[in-house]
Amino acid sequence: MIEPTNAMQQDVKKDKAVIAYLFQAIPKDMVLQVANCKTAKEIWNTLKTRHVGIDRVQKARLHTLMSEFELLQMKEDDTIDEFTAKINSIVTQASEYGSTLNQSTLVRKLLNAVPNRFIQIVASIEQYSDLDTMTLDEAIGRLKTYEERLKLKKKESPVNNLEELLYAGHGQHVGNRGRGRFSSSRGRGRSNYQHRGCRIVF
Repeated sequence: MIEPTNAMQQDVKKDKAVIAYLFQAIPKDMVLQVANCKTAKEIWNTLKTRHVGIDRVQKARLHTLMSEFELLQMKEDDTIDEFTAKINSIVTQASEYGSTLNQSTLVRKLLNAVPNRFIQIVASIEQYSDLDTMTLDEAIGRLKTYEERLKLKKKESPVNNLEELLYAGHGQHVGNRGRGRFSSSRGRGRSNYQHRGCRIVF
């Protein structure tokens, strides 16, 4: 039987100390996964393998998330608040995977994803603002202001349409009466001149 030397005993003590530190540092849900490991090296290798797997999964999820971000478009019945909530959700998830989307990217995505009813305000923003320094909140504020104006205009439009309809009907009625009087008077005039023996033709 080989008696353990002092060096071996010291190594065992160091290993146990490292194991204790590792158990304190790792999350509780991971402790059970390394509970059967007998040395600190085994624990470290297990954690390293698990981390590589997690890293690969996170990269795959981030790639899927970025594809979703690129394809994201605002629907016709969406409001600016509803659509920007979707953008913010993707931003939050991306940060959990270690990726940060800068403000310029988010602003351009927002302006490119809104429906055609925002085309006037988008053109104005792109023409008169610096998209590289604009924040997402600033772009959202401008689009929401324009959205409220569109809502007010939509509420007023039935009244305007009714007035235009009434005006068109009234004008058509007046025009028909005017043409009737002109036609009848012209007929009577021609008849009178013909009755008098004149050949003047209007």
